[in-house]
Amino acid sequence: MKRILGEVSDAIVEQWNILEQKGKKIVMYPEAKEHSKERHINEYPSEEDYYFVMASLEEIIKDPDYVFYDKSKQGLEYYKKIRKHILVAIRVNNGR
Repeated sequence: MKRILGEVSDAIVEQWNILEQKGKKIVMYPEAKEHSKERHINEYPSEEDYYFVMASLEEIIKDPDYVFYDKSKQGLEYYKKIRKHILVAIRVNNGR
């Protein structure tokens, strides 16, 4: 089942002049969740940290430290520092 993480905020739409993204939902599909676990769980200091980040995705989208728009990929990247030594980057691509 898909997980809705949030939506592209008006502030981000205005900052990056991406009117076509206004109000779009940011969704995580089961395949992305599995990919994340298989490919990235070992990049965290502990499994607990990985699961903490996964539980915090909505908060990262809602209150990022920085957002970058990659014009070539037409995707957003949300960045947030969590805990002492964890910097999380969430890539949001145009998709389904």
